[in-house]
Amino acid sequence: MGILEKIFIKPDYTLEKMRTVYGVLCGGLGIFLNILLFLGKVIIGTISGSIAITADALNNLSDAGASVVTLVGFKLAAQKPDPNHPYGHGRIEYISGFIVSMLIIIMAVELIRSSFVKIFNPLISKTSGYMFLILIISILVKFYMAFYNRRVGKKINSSSLLATSMDSLSDCVATMIVLIVSILGRYGYGYLDGYAGVLVGIFILYAGYSAAKDTINPLLGQPPEEEFVDKIIDIVTHFDRNIVGMHDVMVHDYGPGRRIVSLHAEVPVDGNIIELHDIIDRIENKLNKELGCISVIHMDPVITSDAEVLELRDTIKDIVARIESSITIHDFRVVKGMTHTNLIFDVLVPYYMNASEEALSEQIQEAVNKEIGEKYFIVIHMDTDFTKSKK
Repeated sequence: MGILEKIFIKPDYTLEKMRTVYGVLCGGLGIFLNILLFLGKVIIGTISGSIAITADALNNLSDAGASVVTLVGFKLAAQKPDPNHPYGHGRIEYISGFIVSMLIIIMAVELIRSSFVKIFNPLISKTSGYMFLILIISILVKFYMAFYNRRVGKKINSSSLLATSMDSLSDCVATMIVLIVSILGRYGYGYLDGYAGVLVGIFILYAGYSAAKDTINPLLGQPPEEEFVDKIIDIVTHFDRNIVGMHDVMVHDYGPGRRIVSLHAEVPVDGNIIELHDIIDRIENKLNKELGCISVIHMDPVITSDAEVLELRDTIKDIVARIESSITIHDFRVVKGMTHTNLIFDVLVPYYMNASEEALSEQIQEAVNKEIGEKYFIVIHMDTDFTKSKK
């Protein structure tokens, strides 16, 4: 823990309180440092007549404005749920991150426009030792800000702070370009100033695009992180021997620290319902405590002691896996009749697959007829898996 954390973060803070304090801390630090960099660069840029340094100064000013948005966003996101927003205000953090990215993009476009003017109307800029000193200090400060925001952003799972970190890192590269061109200006290459301004603008534009993508995807409903889903699966499947499987995992994201998880846990059909219900309650509590989410688990009774049913289920699993490895089955049941046997089960298909229920049913039925005989008829229901990301 750094010096700032030791001063502002108390050991007894809740996760929600800690997120808010970290957000305000990073936002306030960003405002302070970016304004200092802006003042230093705008003075040097005005004296030297360098469009690249002036552009870099304006970029720092926009970063200070973005830090204000980040700070306000964290404060608003920390508001308690109300009648109109029962799931809280956590998504405001995503919105503030998106606003930051838009400010970055607008500033980049303006910088590129100004730099093209300088290319067609070149002016030889002056150089000095103070100019180089300011630029080197700026690179070091921005690198520190990138490192600090990234560390905190990962610690509290904040897309807004990670976007700010990416912006600071691109600023390091942009300022390096300005420094190199300023050095070249001392040797008669001052006309490169406008081109450097364009390069700086392009770096800033890309940073804004990346930040916008990272903040708008959660608002549109991106799949949950694979690591988060893996933790859910590990907790549920290893909690008790009576949990024999799970499926239909869904994650609803209402902002960092405000996720609702629902899933189906498979339990033995002949188990004690009171004991099984207690196990499910304890799993929900463990998910809530370790992953900081609200979880709801539906119990699915499955046959675990009938050898014939289990053999048929494993055969169907193999058939489906050969058709498409990302498809799984669950809720398998066998209904025997005088002339035929129905194999009833649900098929879980990733959301990005365009398979139709009819086409998939025909494929599975053909494979079943070939492998285990024509007396078996399949009856499937197709579910959608929202947790798998497309590779």
